This record gives sequence, structure tokens and C-alpha cells, in this order.
Amino acid sequence: MKHKWADLLYLFVLTCFVIAFFLPLFYPELKLFATPDGRLSDIFHFNYPLKDLLSKSLKQNRLPIWTNLVGMGFPPIAEAEIGAFNLLNIILFKFFSTPVAYNLGYITTFLLFAYGMFFIMRSFKVPRGISFLCAYIFTFSGFHIVQIPHYNHLQTFSYFPILFLFWKYTLDNPHSKRWLFIPLIASQMIFAGHYQYIFMSIVFLILYTYFFHKGKKKIVSLFINKITVTILFFTLGLSSMQLLPSYEYFIISQRNTILKLFSINIGGLSLPHLLQFIYPYILGDIRIGTYKIFLYRINFWETFSYIGIIPLLFAILSIASIRKNGSVRKYWYIITILLILAFEGHSPFYFLFSFAPLSWFRVHSRFIAFVSFLLVLLFGFAYEKFICLLNKKIKRKYAILFQAIVAIIIFFDIWHFASAYNASISVNSLYKPPETAAFINNFPSKRIYTLGINNEWFSYLNANGWKDIKGYIYLLNGLGPNVNMLYDIPQIQLYSGFKTNKLEYLDQYIQSNIVMDTQKNTASLSGIGINSLRLVGTNFVIAPYHISNTELSLAQTVKSNISKLNDINIYQIPSSQPMYYITQNIDYASGIRELAQKIDNDEWYKTYDAIVDTRKKITVEDASHFNKQLWVVKDTEIHKTFRSLTDQDSYFILLMNNYPGWEATIDNTSIPILNSNISSMAVYLPKGDHILTFSYLPKTIIMGAIISSISTLMYLLYVIYTQTGRIWFF
Repeated sequence: MKHKWADLLYLFVLTCFVIAFFLPLFYPELKLFATPDGRLSDIFHFNYPLKDLLSKSLKQNRLPIWTNLVGMGFPPIAEAEIGAFNLLNIILFKFFSTPVAYNLGYITTFLLFAYGMFFIMRSFKVPRGISFLCAYIFTFSGFHIVQIPHYNHLQTFSYFPILFLFWKYTLDNPHSKRWLFIPLIASQMIFAGHYQYIFMSIVFLILYTYFFHKGKKKIVSLFINKITVTILFFTLGLSSMQLLPSYEYFIISQRNTILKLFSINIGGLSLPHLLQFIYPYILGDIRIGTYKIFLYRINFWETFSYIGIIPLLFAILSIASIRKNGSVRKYWYIITILLILAFEGHSPFYFLFSFAPLSWFRVHSRFIAFVSFLLVLLFGFAYEKFICLLNKKIKRKYAILFQAIVAIIIFFDIWHFASAYNASISVNSLYKPPETAAFINNFPSKRIYTLGINNEWFSYLNANGWKDIKGYIYLLNGLGPNVNMLYDIPQIQLYSGFKTNKLEYLDQYIQSNIVMDTQKNTASLSGIGINSLRLVGTNFVIAPYHISNTELSLAQTVKSNISKLNDINIYQIPSSQPMYYITQNIDYASGIRELAQKIDNDEWYKTYDAIVDTRKKITVEDASHFNKQLWVVKDTEIHKTFRSLTDQDSYFILLMNNYPGWEATIDNTSIPILNSNISSMAVYLPKGDHILTFSYLPKTIIMGAIISSISTLMYLLYVIYTQTGRIWFF
């Protein structure tokens, strides 16, 4: 009991450190981290808007299965990074306001790092004091601190220490029942939503198992294999309500390929980046704009970790015991393999990154997170051995004094970097609508397209870092995806981990018809570019440049009061298609490429209102006397009902992403939904008076929920059986 209280005391102190670190986000005023990324902010443009959507949905007792605000319609749960099924997210974002829940999420994430690392070190029989020191170093290590803008990265990775702890215990004690916790931990990790960290964790566990389990008795290996299969079975079953919709999203995305040539991110980790382990800003200080992203071809935060100079020194000194200590040797083997993976395009095995599963992910330099984990582990082992030798050489009081001095140096070294890296802003600064949002919200039709803001963002970051955060607040006027969600303004673009093929194709098609001159701060769109924006219902273009096209009218200018940042202009596109309409002016195509080829012609837009992916042509009786009426009966995100009255056959066009799960009926009779205008929906509409409905009912989520429910029941019964030898039914 005495030992348990000692552990609890150290955990309490770790908790105090974590709370103290994040306290400035709550007091004296509510704040959010505001650290920018290369061409936008993963906080403002991705994680926070998604969590805000999750918060609003949970408070309405529903799931955020669809939003019309980005990407012409987007399934957040399928893309996964919203973390909708993660238990901590559900509790926090259900019962707290979004900013409070968001900040509390950081605290829970860092506590998982701290507790997990402490118990890992204790599982290696490392003394409590050193275990506490290792937990502190790992929790506030440089990788975690620079990844704070990447909320879902950290949240997913935070489950790894606990996962490793239980897996290690299972390998060491195969007949223990603690492995039964692994499916619960792994499923929560999956629900956190960042699949790359799940993949990297699997790679790490495979390497650890290979090096540390190799040579065990055959009967033990067979038992471990049986446990592994059972763990996989329950993990996949419990996680099915997330995995099935994610698989559906993946198979229609640009990453669904076994072989992907030219997929390598050449800007992987390079040798100079390893110097950052010695001094964080040896290659330049990104905070003040002296780290040049274009020079290293990768962002600072994707190659960085720092565990303190003293822990690094002891970890390196552990190499001296490689010959005598097989475990240390194995850890360095794993570190070497992980570094090879982190070097990516700079690795001698660069060709491997063209093949699945490595080709499914980008920025493999993130393997540095697991390198940091092992370095902290090695520090703990080496430091414990050093202290044992020290206790034999000098008096105990001097040894204690030495340990205290080392601990203080480490504490201040780590804390100094961690507390000074990230920028923050008042929550009110984010929730106050930018001038562009306030202007556009005055219009009933307000779908937008943003161009050039990313260039401004990157230039400003590269020159200034974030010593003055006001510049980035000003650039929110660009309403780039997905910050537009906070102000209820629909955007045809999407910022996500990866996009569906159709949306990616549409985005590239529009961009190919835009020319920007960043030196002269001008831009121009081809006639096809403007017409393609009209075709998908775009009403405004926002740009930090002067757009020369006379077809676009300058509606508003937001003046910049920030040096080196341009004014932001809002241009209105006349005669854009409405969100839904009935038309007979239809062209026909077979497949997305033929569809795109046909609309790649200025003359096409003078003749047609839409193009449909079908060979079923309507018979136009008298185009000049076509009478049509359309009433909106119901219009929610996942259910839309219309009443139509026409005297000839036609097509109904809905300018929303035609994604699996959408179903349409006419007078309660199911009808097929066709692709139109590259990424929108169309249905054949016979003449007469009809009720037309569109409903989003994702079968993968329903099927996944059923499988997860059954798996949960099976898991509970299995746990009862393994603990009691029988199953009791009440």
C-alpha cells in the first residue's frame, strides 16, 4: 500500500505540471493556441472547426455525419479526424463549450503521455524518481510541443504509451489477462482519428515484438499468436463503426492505390535535422522567421524533437553498453530502422515509399516521435545505472544533491522550450467574424472560393514566424477551408487529410484555369475557370490580389493594416447556378474525364446549364415553352425535400457532393442519383407534379454500429468467461 501511495504522489505532481502548463489557456482569460502552419493553421483551418462541429452536433444529440459547409458537402466521420467516437471527445465536447473542451482535450492528452510513460518505466523496475523524470521529459518533449497545432495527431499518439505498456506486459506475462484491455485502448486510438499514428504504432509494436520476443519457446509463441489474433478480432469489431465509413471514404480517394510512383515526400528528415536534438533552433528559429522552410523542403514541426541535452547525452552513452546489454542493442536497432523510415526520400530505401501501406500516408518523418520515446527510455536505463555507480563512489547526500541538480536543469531546460514555443490568442479573436464573413453573410447565396491566401500565409510565416500573431488573424479574412465553418459560410474547397477523387479532380481543374502573379499581386481566371465556378454554384471569390477579369465585380475590400500583407478583395460572380434547379439544357457524358473534357470549352457554357454522367437523354418537346416550378419543402444537411411541377421531362440538379450514402426518391419511389457538373448530383425528373427527396443514410455507419454493438457484447461475454470460467445470464 505504501508503494502505491508513492506512485500516486508522483502522478499527482505530474498532473500539477500538466495543469500548470495549460493553465494560461483558461486564466486570466479563455485562450486558444494559435501557432500557424506552413500555408494555413491546422488549428483554425482544420482541428478547431471540426471539433466545433462535433460539439454542436453532440449538444443536439446527433452525430456529425455530414456538413454542407466545405467541399460541396463532406462526411466528417468518414474522414475520421473529427474523432467523433472517441470517448474523451464525446464527454468533453458534449458537456463543455467548444473552446473549453478543446483546451481540456490537451490536458487529457498530455496526462495520458505522462501516466503512460511513468508506468512504462516502472514496468522496467526503474526507480520512481527516475520514472517520474522520464515521464516529465517525454510528456513535454519537443515533438509533442511542436505538434500542439495538430490536435488529432497528439490525441491519437497519446494512447500509444498505454498500448505499449499492456502489450509489453502481455509479452512478458503471456498467461496474464491484462491483454484484455488492449482492444479497448486500441479502439479508442482508432476513434481519435489519425490513422498514420495507428500505422506507425503497429510498425513499432511489430519491431519490438520481433526483437524482444524472438527466441521464446514455441508454446509461448503460439499462445502469443492466439492472443494477437483475439486482440485484432475484438479491436476491429469494436472499431467497425469508424473503420467501415473510413474504408468507404478511402476507396474513392486519391490514396487508394497499391503502387504510387512519385508519391514520395522528398522533404523527409535529413541529417541536419538531427542537430535539433542538441539545440532546438540550431537550423533557425521558426517563431521569428529564421528557419527557412523552402531550404529544407519540409516544415519545422515535422522533423523536430527535443528531449533535453542531458537526457540525450545519457541516451547516447547507453551505446557503450551495447555489447554487454542485449536489450539496449535491440533498442538501438529499432531506432535505426525508425530513422530510416523517418528519412523517407533521403533514405537509401526511398523506393519503399511508393508501395502501400507507406504510400497511403505522407510525412513519414513523424516516426521521429517513436525515436524520441526510445531515447527517453534509454536515458532512464542509463541514468539509473549511472546513479547506482555514483552511490558506490560518493556519499549518499552528495549523490542526492547531484540528482537534484540534474533534475532541476532538466526541468528548466524542457520547460523553457515547451512554454515559449506556441502562440495563443483570446477566444474572442477567433469568434469575432472577420470583415469578409460579416459582408458575405448579408447575401442569401454565399458559396465561396478562396485563392492566393495560402501564398500570403506562407510568405508571412517564412519572414516573420509568429512574433506578431495579428497577421494570421487578419488572414482569416480569406475564409479558407475549413475556418469558414465557424461563420456558417459554405466553401467549395476542403482542407482534410485527403480528398475524394472527384473533389480532388474538381479542385485541380479549377486551379489549372487560374494564373497568379505573386510579384505583382494580380490574378486572372480563364473564361472556363469562371464558368466552372458558376457551374458548381460559387457566388464569391476571395483573394489577396487584384483579379483582372471584368466579369467579376469587386464587391468589398478589406484593408490591411499589417506590413507586407495585401488587402483582401471579395469578387462577386454573376449568374452562378443556384444550389438546386431544374433544367432541360443538359449535355451528357460517360465518366468524369469525358465530362471534364466537354466543359473545357467556353462555348459549352452558352448552350448548357449542366452536364450529367449518363446516356439517358430526355426528349425535349418544346424548349421555348418549358414551364417549371420548384418549391423547397425541407432543407437540412442530411434531408432535403422539394416539390416540382413541370410540363416536360427534365433533370433536377443538386449542387452537392454525390457521395455514397445519398439516396433519392420521387413520390416515395427510389431513383438513381447521377454524377453531374463533375462532383454534384442529378436525377431524372419526369413531367408532372412530384415530391422529390434526398436523404443521407450512410449504410457503412449503420452496419459498423451493428458490428460494434455485437462485438461489444461478445467482448464483455469473453471477459466474463476468461475471469470466471463460465458466463452468467441475469
